[in-house]
Amino acid sequence: MSPPARLSHTHDAIISWLLLHPAEPLAKCAAYFHYSQAWLSTLIHSDLFQAALSARSREVHARICASIPERLGACADIALDKLSDHLAQSEDPNFILDAADRVLHRLGYAPSAGKPATTNVIQQNTFIVNAADISEARKLMSLSPPIENPPIENSPPPP
Repeated sequence: MSPPARLSHTHDAIISWLLLHPAEPLAKCAAYFHYSQAWLSTLIHSDLFQAALSARSREVHARICASIPERLGACADIALDKLSDHLAQSEDPNFILDAADRVLHRLGYAPSAGKPATTNVIQQNTFIVNAADISEARKLMSLSPPIENPPIENSPPPP
């Protein structure tokens, strides 16, 4: 058995079957198309078939990946339209409050449960002092008598 020189419509159908049934054993594929496993193995492992299978796999993957965000967007549009219609017609205050609470929560306006809001305030004071002022302050400090700290309660007396 030699590998095929070109791919036929049957080979395209086998590629489709393999993509639709990736977890199925090749024996099932061979039985489905009424071919021997040896022939199918020769076909599948040929360079021409592998290139075609890889190309089709990339096409399918690209279509699926591209359609997921579009489909999710369409689902979200339908859900929001139905919610809007139901809210406009509803007189149930509990439903209206629940819907508003959920919408506001998803928009980021609801506080997190059990976590109080915290604000960190950092203050940084910057003083600009020239060299002459520093020198004058050092002179004054050297002339003044040392300051004795009052004893702290429950501390031993100084030696």
